[in-house]
Amino acid sequence: MTTQGRLKQDRTPGGFREFFSVAYPLVISNMSISLMVFVDRLFLSWSSAEEIAASLPAGILGFTATAFFLGLCEYTNTFVAQFHGADRPQDVSRAVWQGIWLAFICGVVSLPFIPLGVLIFSWSGHAPEIIALEEIYFRYVLIAILFQILNASVSSFYSGRGKTKVIMSISLVVNILNGVLDYGLIFGAWGFPQWGIKGAAIATLAANIFSTILYFSLFLSAGNNRLYQTRQTFRLDWRLMKRLLRFGTPSGIEFLLTIGSFTVFIFLIGQLGVIELAASNIVLSLNMLAFFPMIGVTIATSTLVGQYIGRQDWQTAEKSAYTAFYSVQVYMLGFALIYYLFPEELIQIFHQNLFRRI
Repeated sequence: MTTQGRLKQDRTPGGFREFFSVAYPLVISNMSISLMVFVDRLFLSWSSAEEIAASLPAGILGFTATAFFLGLCEYTNTFVAQFHGADRPQDVSRAVWQGIWLAFICGVVSLPFIPLGVLIFSWSGHAPEIIALEEIYFRYVLIAILFQILNASVSSFYSGRGKTKVIMSISLVVNILNGVLDYGLIFGAWGFPQWGIKGAAIATLAANIFSTILYFSLFLSAGNNRLYQTRQTFRLDWRLMKRLLRFGTPSGIEFLLTIGSFTVFIFLIGQLGVIELAASNIVLSLNMLAFFPMIGVTIATSTLVGQYIGRQDWQTAEKSAYTAFYSVQVYMLGFALIYYLFPEELIQIFHQNLFRRI
């Protein structure tokens, strides 16, 4: 096939060009989220080995406590995509609101995990100084993740319709805010208090709250209300809610099992010592740069597949799924080469305080 022929084929529905136009903003958005965590851990590694060691088990336990709810609410994107593909604008807005209500319910259900998480840390066998830092970080980060769940529901209004550049723009702005607050609150720069790991957690919480404000401001704007009646469709629709629970629950369970297995591993590593826990934190932080952006690919895939299902175009829906599969393999192979060729250079980014202790 000639180059011109391949380009022409890529413009067809389900092709690579269509896929990348939807996927790349979501990849950048999720990459910025992983970068947010990466910067968090990077600054903490410059602060102390104890703080970076504590941030991983505390952060991943918070993520585990909410993983089911996050996977469940992210399924809102699939319903939005199908309603958009079927040209049912009011149902698009109604689906988003069901995701929002579900996120609020999940938030209430998650609050008892705060004292439970503190109890788990006391059983972990970690060093006492690490447990004290873990408890501080966990309390703030769990609430921050609850705002992430809410953001997942509201942002589906854009991701499900393929308007992914909006999500990318918000993520980049929030990432910059988090980086500034992170540095200021961890090290006491620019007149901020020097709070260390507590400052890192508060910065993450503040950035997520700001993201929620931006999403709701856009979702409820006059233009969107005129086209989708976003201010009138806020009532609970039990029929639609039951469908969301039915199809989203398996996704939530799968996500919970994936994150939960990492959590068990991290807590076992923490029993070996501070340096071992800090080192595993660094490795997993680097690994996040590879796999976390691919969450954006899954959202893009569900968007395109959902839209074509809504149009009852089953063949193109299947083609879009295969396009996503091939794209992910190329991306992950590239990162595997980077990790294989430059391991020492990547680890040395974190060297300031950690390697003085080794």
